[in-house]
Amino acid sequence: MKGELREYVAGQVHDPNAVASSNEVPKEKEGIVSVQEVVNIPNLREMAMQRLKGGMRKDLEDLLNIGPDYLFDMMSTLSVDEALHVLEEAVDYHSDDPNFSSDTLRIITIMLKGEEAYGTDHESYILDVLLEATLIKFQSPYREVRAICDPTDALSTPVETIRAYFLGILWVAIGSFINELFNFRQPSLKLRSTTLQILLYPCGRLLEKFLPDKGITLFGVRHSLNPGPWNYKEQMLATLMVNVGSGSTNFMSYVLTIKLKLFFNQTWVTFGFIFLLNFSTQFMGFGLAGILRRWVVYPSKAVWPSLLPTLMLNRTLLLPETGRNIHGWTISKYKFFFICLGASLLYFFIPGYTFTALSTFNWMTWIAPQHKVLAIVNRL
Repeated sequence: MKGELREYVAGQVHDPNAVASSNEVPKEKEGIVSVQEVVNIPNLREMAMQRLKGGMRKDLEDLLNIGPDYLFDMMSTLSVDEALHVLEEAVDYHSDDPNFSSDTLRIITIMLKGEEAYGTDHESYILDVLLEATLIKFQSPYREVRAICDPTDALSTPVETIRAYFLGILWVAIGSFINELFNFRQPSLKLRSTTLQILLYPCGRLLEKFLPDKGITLFGVRHSLNPGPWNYKEQMLATLMVNVGSGSTNFMSYVLTIKLKLFFNQTWVTFGFIFLLNFSTQFMGFGLAGILRRWVVYPSKAVWPSLLPTLMLNRTLLLPETGRNIHGWTISKYKFFFICLGASLLYFFIPGYTFTALSTFNWMTWIAPQHKVLAIVNRL
């Protein structure tokens, strides 16, 4: 997906040729039809939907779950010339991509050989070429990303709100304090970013309920304490803050080694030294990430799988969803999450914390406190 996200309204199609004229292919290719032929295909949207529902493109069946309306609208803006050019670039770009489906790559390669090599009728060939090219250009070629990320943006939804910054800073302070305090203690206690992410949700709902709708206007933009319901973007902003700032740095273990009398006993290690060295190392890391963003952030194949659960959790908590019937099961992601949360709590907390206490004393001797043989056997 290239370019900035834009707000999508069903039926309002943005012409990609206005900003992407470089996609035009001047050369003639075998099997390519003209733009007029694509436009004149009756019921293009309905035929594409039937092709997906009929199981003829099993690698694209997930589109039925995420809603193909946006994809179909964008498909009507592409000519087959442009679509084949997109597919040519995709084959070259994803040829060494381990995350790109090998089946999809094989199908695209056959498409580029022409209609006869593809082995379908004329209209089916056009539909598949347009579907595949539209998916790559306007969506994501990775099913895991398509299931979580939207290709469009609701521009009217507030992001940088006062309450989002307040909760983000508050939980960064709490998380970093607890993590640093208990990092060198046994047993250690650690508030991971996922835990803080879950705690942000009820806090946001609480502020939504009790904060008044009062604020100030700066440069024509009103900043309210309570701009409305706690939304997905606010949750994501606060989550980014706690992900970045709630952990401890590796340098803090070096500080203890340098300063403690047990080790090097360097008395010149003061708060200023610790503060400046921590910040310099952190800024160096973020600076390198910013310099390398052209290669590790912007490319569509720069998929970071560890970030997908974070995005999915926020979508589950904040975005409305109805239960869908999948393989006979009808359940929403929100309900499924809390069922799994409760089951995990029972499964890990009781055996992992409660039952481990039983190994610290001879609990079997409660049966017969004066029985020496039982005590000896139990200890063995």
